[in-house]
Amino acid sequence: MSTLYEELRDQLNQEKGAALATVVRGIEHVGAKLLVFPGKRTSGTLGSAALDARVIEDADHATWHGEAGTHTYTVDTSTGTEAYDVFIEGFPPPPTLVIVGAGHIAIPLTTYAKTLNYRVVVIDARAAFATRERFPHADELI
Repeated sequence: MSTLYEELRDQLNQEKGAALATVVRGIEHVGAKLLVFPGKRTSGTLGSAALDARVIEDADHATWHGEAGTHTYTVDTSTGTEAYDVFIEGFPPPPTLVIVGAGHIAIPLTTYAKTLNYRVVVIDARAAFATRERFPHADELI
């Protein structure tokens, strides 16, 4: 497995978003990949600093909206203006479900939410209700 995919896997395992951009058409660097993290930190390159800079904004947007699609960019090169098609796939962080009240309805709701890849927080002032035994799948108990 390439380092780029390992970085993406690690980012997603930490429940943080990212976007992966791949050159799918251009005069060169087809298949080159750029991984864009929240805060616009990057790993890899699409083969051109100018192209990387243009793609980062769209990749950051794709991260937060979970979008995927092909974008066309024109970049000035030493031989003229070149067009590139870049496929950008956003991987947003999981949404958070906050359940207020640790009553009997909250138990299956927690299970359903985890099945749908939500981060689940259960809040209840009653310590006897908001327990790990009752909510083994909750990410956080308050």
